[in-house]
Amino acid sequence: VQDIDAEIRPLLEKYTGDNNSNEAIPGSPRPVNISAALNKTLQSLAPFSGLILEHVESEIRNNYMQKLSLKLLAGKYYINAAYLGQLFIQKYGVSFHDYLNMVRMEKAADLLADSSFSINQIAELCGIPNTNYFHWQFRKHYNCTPLEYKQLRRS
Repeated sequence: VQDIDAEIRPLLEKYTGDNNSNEAIPGSPRPVNISAALNKTLQSLAPFSGLILEHVESEIRNNYMQKLSLKLLAGKYYINAAYLGQLFIQKYGVSFHDYLNMVRMEKAADLLADSSFSINQIAELCGIPNTNYFHWQFRKHYNCTPLEYKQLRRS
């Protein structure tokens, strides 16, 4: 909201003289306070945003092994992908992609500890067919390789 307000404020000042004025914008049939209207609209969407995030989180947790993208899920829930990305960062403190990788690495760690699957099979089962990328992500999250993790958990 602050970023949007920062973009709108100069326009309001240009057309109205100040950002709280209710003077008409040239060509507008009636006075408009754009900042107030935008804030009111965003506040009215807040309950829906939370509900959408719950569905998206569930979608990620249930389908982490599939090819998921912000654009795909945004389309499924009829929301702008950039807006969904912002909501994700606001709620979880990380991007959609980072959250998806976190879920995948949690599942990978569970499989490494409790299954006889190979590391390549686990990477595939977690939705990361590129084993080099899988190793890199795993090391990033757990500070060890998948093989080291597997050996530590089984000893």
